[in-house]
Order: sequence, then structure tokens, then C-alpha cells
Amino acid sequence: MIDSQKQKITAETGQRIRHFRQLRGISQEALALKIGMSPAYLGHLERGLKCPTIDTLHRITDALGISLSDFFSCDNLDSTREQETRIQLAMRQIPPHKMEHIVKIIEELAALYKDETGTA
Repeated sequence: MIDSQKQKITAETGQRIRHFRQLRGISQEALALKIGMSPAYLGHLERGLKCPTIDTLHRITDALGISLSDFFSCDNLDSTREQETRIQLAMRQIPPHKMEHIVKIIEELAALYKDETGTA
């Protein structure tokens, strides 16, 4: 029973690493090199074949620009993915020359939210 729980947690942790890495548009190799890890080991983590230490997970989240609490705060990763997909689809309708305006708006909204809650 404990082994199956550990496997589930390890797999979900790997899925979260991959999700946030892809969300940032970073390759496995680039992230691995940024944190001093082999790309093969990062691949094992993402596939749930290895369980990261807290130190390793902190290095990964730091490189991805998120906190450990944010990394684990999404209770429903599928819902988060759905929202991100909707945002990406909406963004494709915006002319490329207007994208910088949208990025600035999103950054301002994120800053406002961070000021309200104390977290991003």
C-alpha cells in the first residue's frame, strides 16, 4: 500500500515538473543544464521513475520561477491545463505585433494578484 502511494506521488510530481517546464517553454536539456543535472535524470523524474529530493525539487522550481508551494498548490492539474489551453487558444487570435501588450497586461495582473495575496 505504501509503495503504491509513493509511486502515485512520484508520478504526479514528475507530471508537475513536466507541466511547468513545458509551460515555460524550456526543454528538458536546458532545464537540466541550468540546475546542474543530467537530462537523462530529469527525464526519469518527469516519467515518475525517480523521486526527487526536496533539494532537487527546490532547484527545479527555482529554475522554473515558481515556489514549492505553487508547485504543489494546484490540486487539479487537469483543470489548470484546461485553463492554460484556453488561454493559449485565445492568444492565437491576437496579431503577433500586439502580443507584447498582452504580456504586459498579464504581468501587471500577476503583480496585482501577488500584492493582494502575498504570493504569485
